[in-house]
Amino acid sequence: MLVHAESVKLQLDKLRNIIGFKEPNSSKQPDYLGIELKTTRQFSKKRSTIFAQVAEWKNSVIKSSAEMLDKYGYSREDSYKLYCTVRAGIANPQGLSFDVDLEKDILFEIHEIDGITLVWSGKLLRQRLLEKHKETFWIEAESFVNDEGIECFILKQVIHTKNPLLSQLLPLLKDRVITMDHLIKRSGKTNKVSEKGPLFKINSKNLNLLFPEPVYYEI
Repeated sequence: MLVHAESVKLQLDKLRNIIGFKEPNSSKQPDYLGIELKTTRQFSKKRSTIFAQVAEWKNSVIKSSAEMLDKYGYSREDSYKLYCTVRAGIANPQGLSFDVDLEKDILFEIHEIDGITLVWSGKLLRQRLLEKHKETFWIEAESFVNDEGIECFILKQVIHTKNPLLSQLLPLLKDRVITMDHLIKRSGKTNKVSEKGPLFKINSKNLNLLFPEPVYYEI
């Protein structure tokens, strides 16, 4: 199936319309009737977002996204940002990494000097995973620009998953199979802080570690 797309951001909305999901997903709930749709370019080579979940501020040392940005962010053009990937056991350039405590059932984000910054309970993360991905279609699309200069994409493959293995979520974070992206920005014009994450992500080749018996459909 070949589909035109004016921008990458419109891909998911267009796919929803094609298969009858009329409204884009703006909540933490699945897209339609308990089913979630995930799309990406060159799916096998990129991580796909599983869910977004802010830290449990009351249990964290850092108490807001703005405070996290102020402490570990950096200037970029006319904004101040904290855009980085966090994984277990390996500090990123901002000095941030995960420490997964399986016995306490807690995910800690730590700084190599400051120690614990953010905290998520395993219970909260498992709840978010189940809410978002009780049943999901992961859609692979190949993107290109046609002779008229219009971006298009070809639907290549759909992976159907359901009933995630909740007990594997923290172990997969510990093994760096699941990672997280911070996407925090303060506008230089308005001074307003926006938070698009934190986004917990997985590569499609590892979906079978989180979802039992994924079904693959070639389009």
